[in-house]
Amino acid sequence: MDILLYLAIIPVFLLLLFIYKKDTKSEPMGMVVKIFFLGVFSCIPTVIVELFLDGLFSTENFSSLARLFVNVFIGVALVEEFFKWIIVKLVGYNNSNHDETYDAIVYSVFASLGFACFENIGYVFSYGFTTALVRAFTAVPGHACFGVMMGYFFSKAKQSTHNGSNKEGLYLLLSLVVPTLVHTVYDFLVFSQVEFLNGIWFLFVIVLFIVCFILVSKAAKENAYFIKHYVTIPSTNTNNISNNTIGTNTNNISNNTIGTNTTKANYCPYCGKQNDGGNFCTGCGAKF
Repeated sequence: MDILLYLAIIPVFLLLLFIYKKDTKSEPMGMVVKIFFLGVFSCIPTVIVELFLDGLFSTENFSSLARLFVNVFIGVALVEEFFKWIIVKLVGYNNSNHDETYDAIVYSVFASLGFACFENIGYVFSYGFTTALVRAFTAVPGHACFGVMMGYFFSKAKQSTHNGSNKEGLYLLLSLVVPTLVHTVYDFLVFSQVEFLNGIWFLFVIVLFIVCFILVSKAAKENAYFIKHYVTIPSTNTNNISNNTIGTNTNNISNNTIGTNTTKANYCPYCGKQNDGGNFCTGCGAKF
């Protein structure tokens, strides 16, 4: 296999592995592979639409930078992020496996890196070794970051359906708008060919990577979007013990039984506060 092909796909799969391993309850491999290849195939409609829009905007009477921004926003970023968004919304968002905070990030990153994999192969074979190295540390993780942001707001949208906030529509909109805007700024700064803007791009990329790493780590640690976490609470309460039974209260303890309390303690998936029952968190008021 040509070394350029390895250079094109290895950064993609390293990022996929990193994102996938962060999930404490891994998604079915068949599902994430499906989403990945749908991301690959999304390149086909994306290219068709981008070619159409490029012709549509090329004759507009804008200044060069303004025209570039419009082209990048509508003709590149919006198109690419829209097709990724459609994949996640139709395949992952309402899937029964979507049961944790982190899951939407997994789906979105796999869709984004599916697209990035195909795109990267094209760039690397067209421009060679140096391009492969540069894109391995910029464009490929950039697409992963767009996916992280998309997945974060998809998660917020799903969360809103369970905590009574009625903001699902807003967060679904943000799951498309935010990565599109970030993608637009990224490409605009790169393609501007203005030295000052290229310098800003370098700082922008650093901040983008840091923010997305924090989002991934935060979502992975709070990976309990719908499911309730339970622990066994030790107890020395001997109330309701009958017939000379020595032990701890098990709530409905039977005669001559020695055991431990198995009361379930629910940890709020939104604020993390321990709750000993009920349908609402005593800390933030969220509905379970």
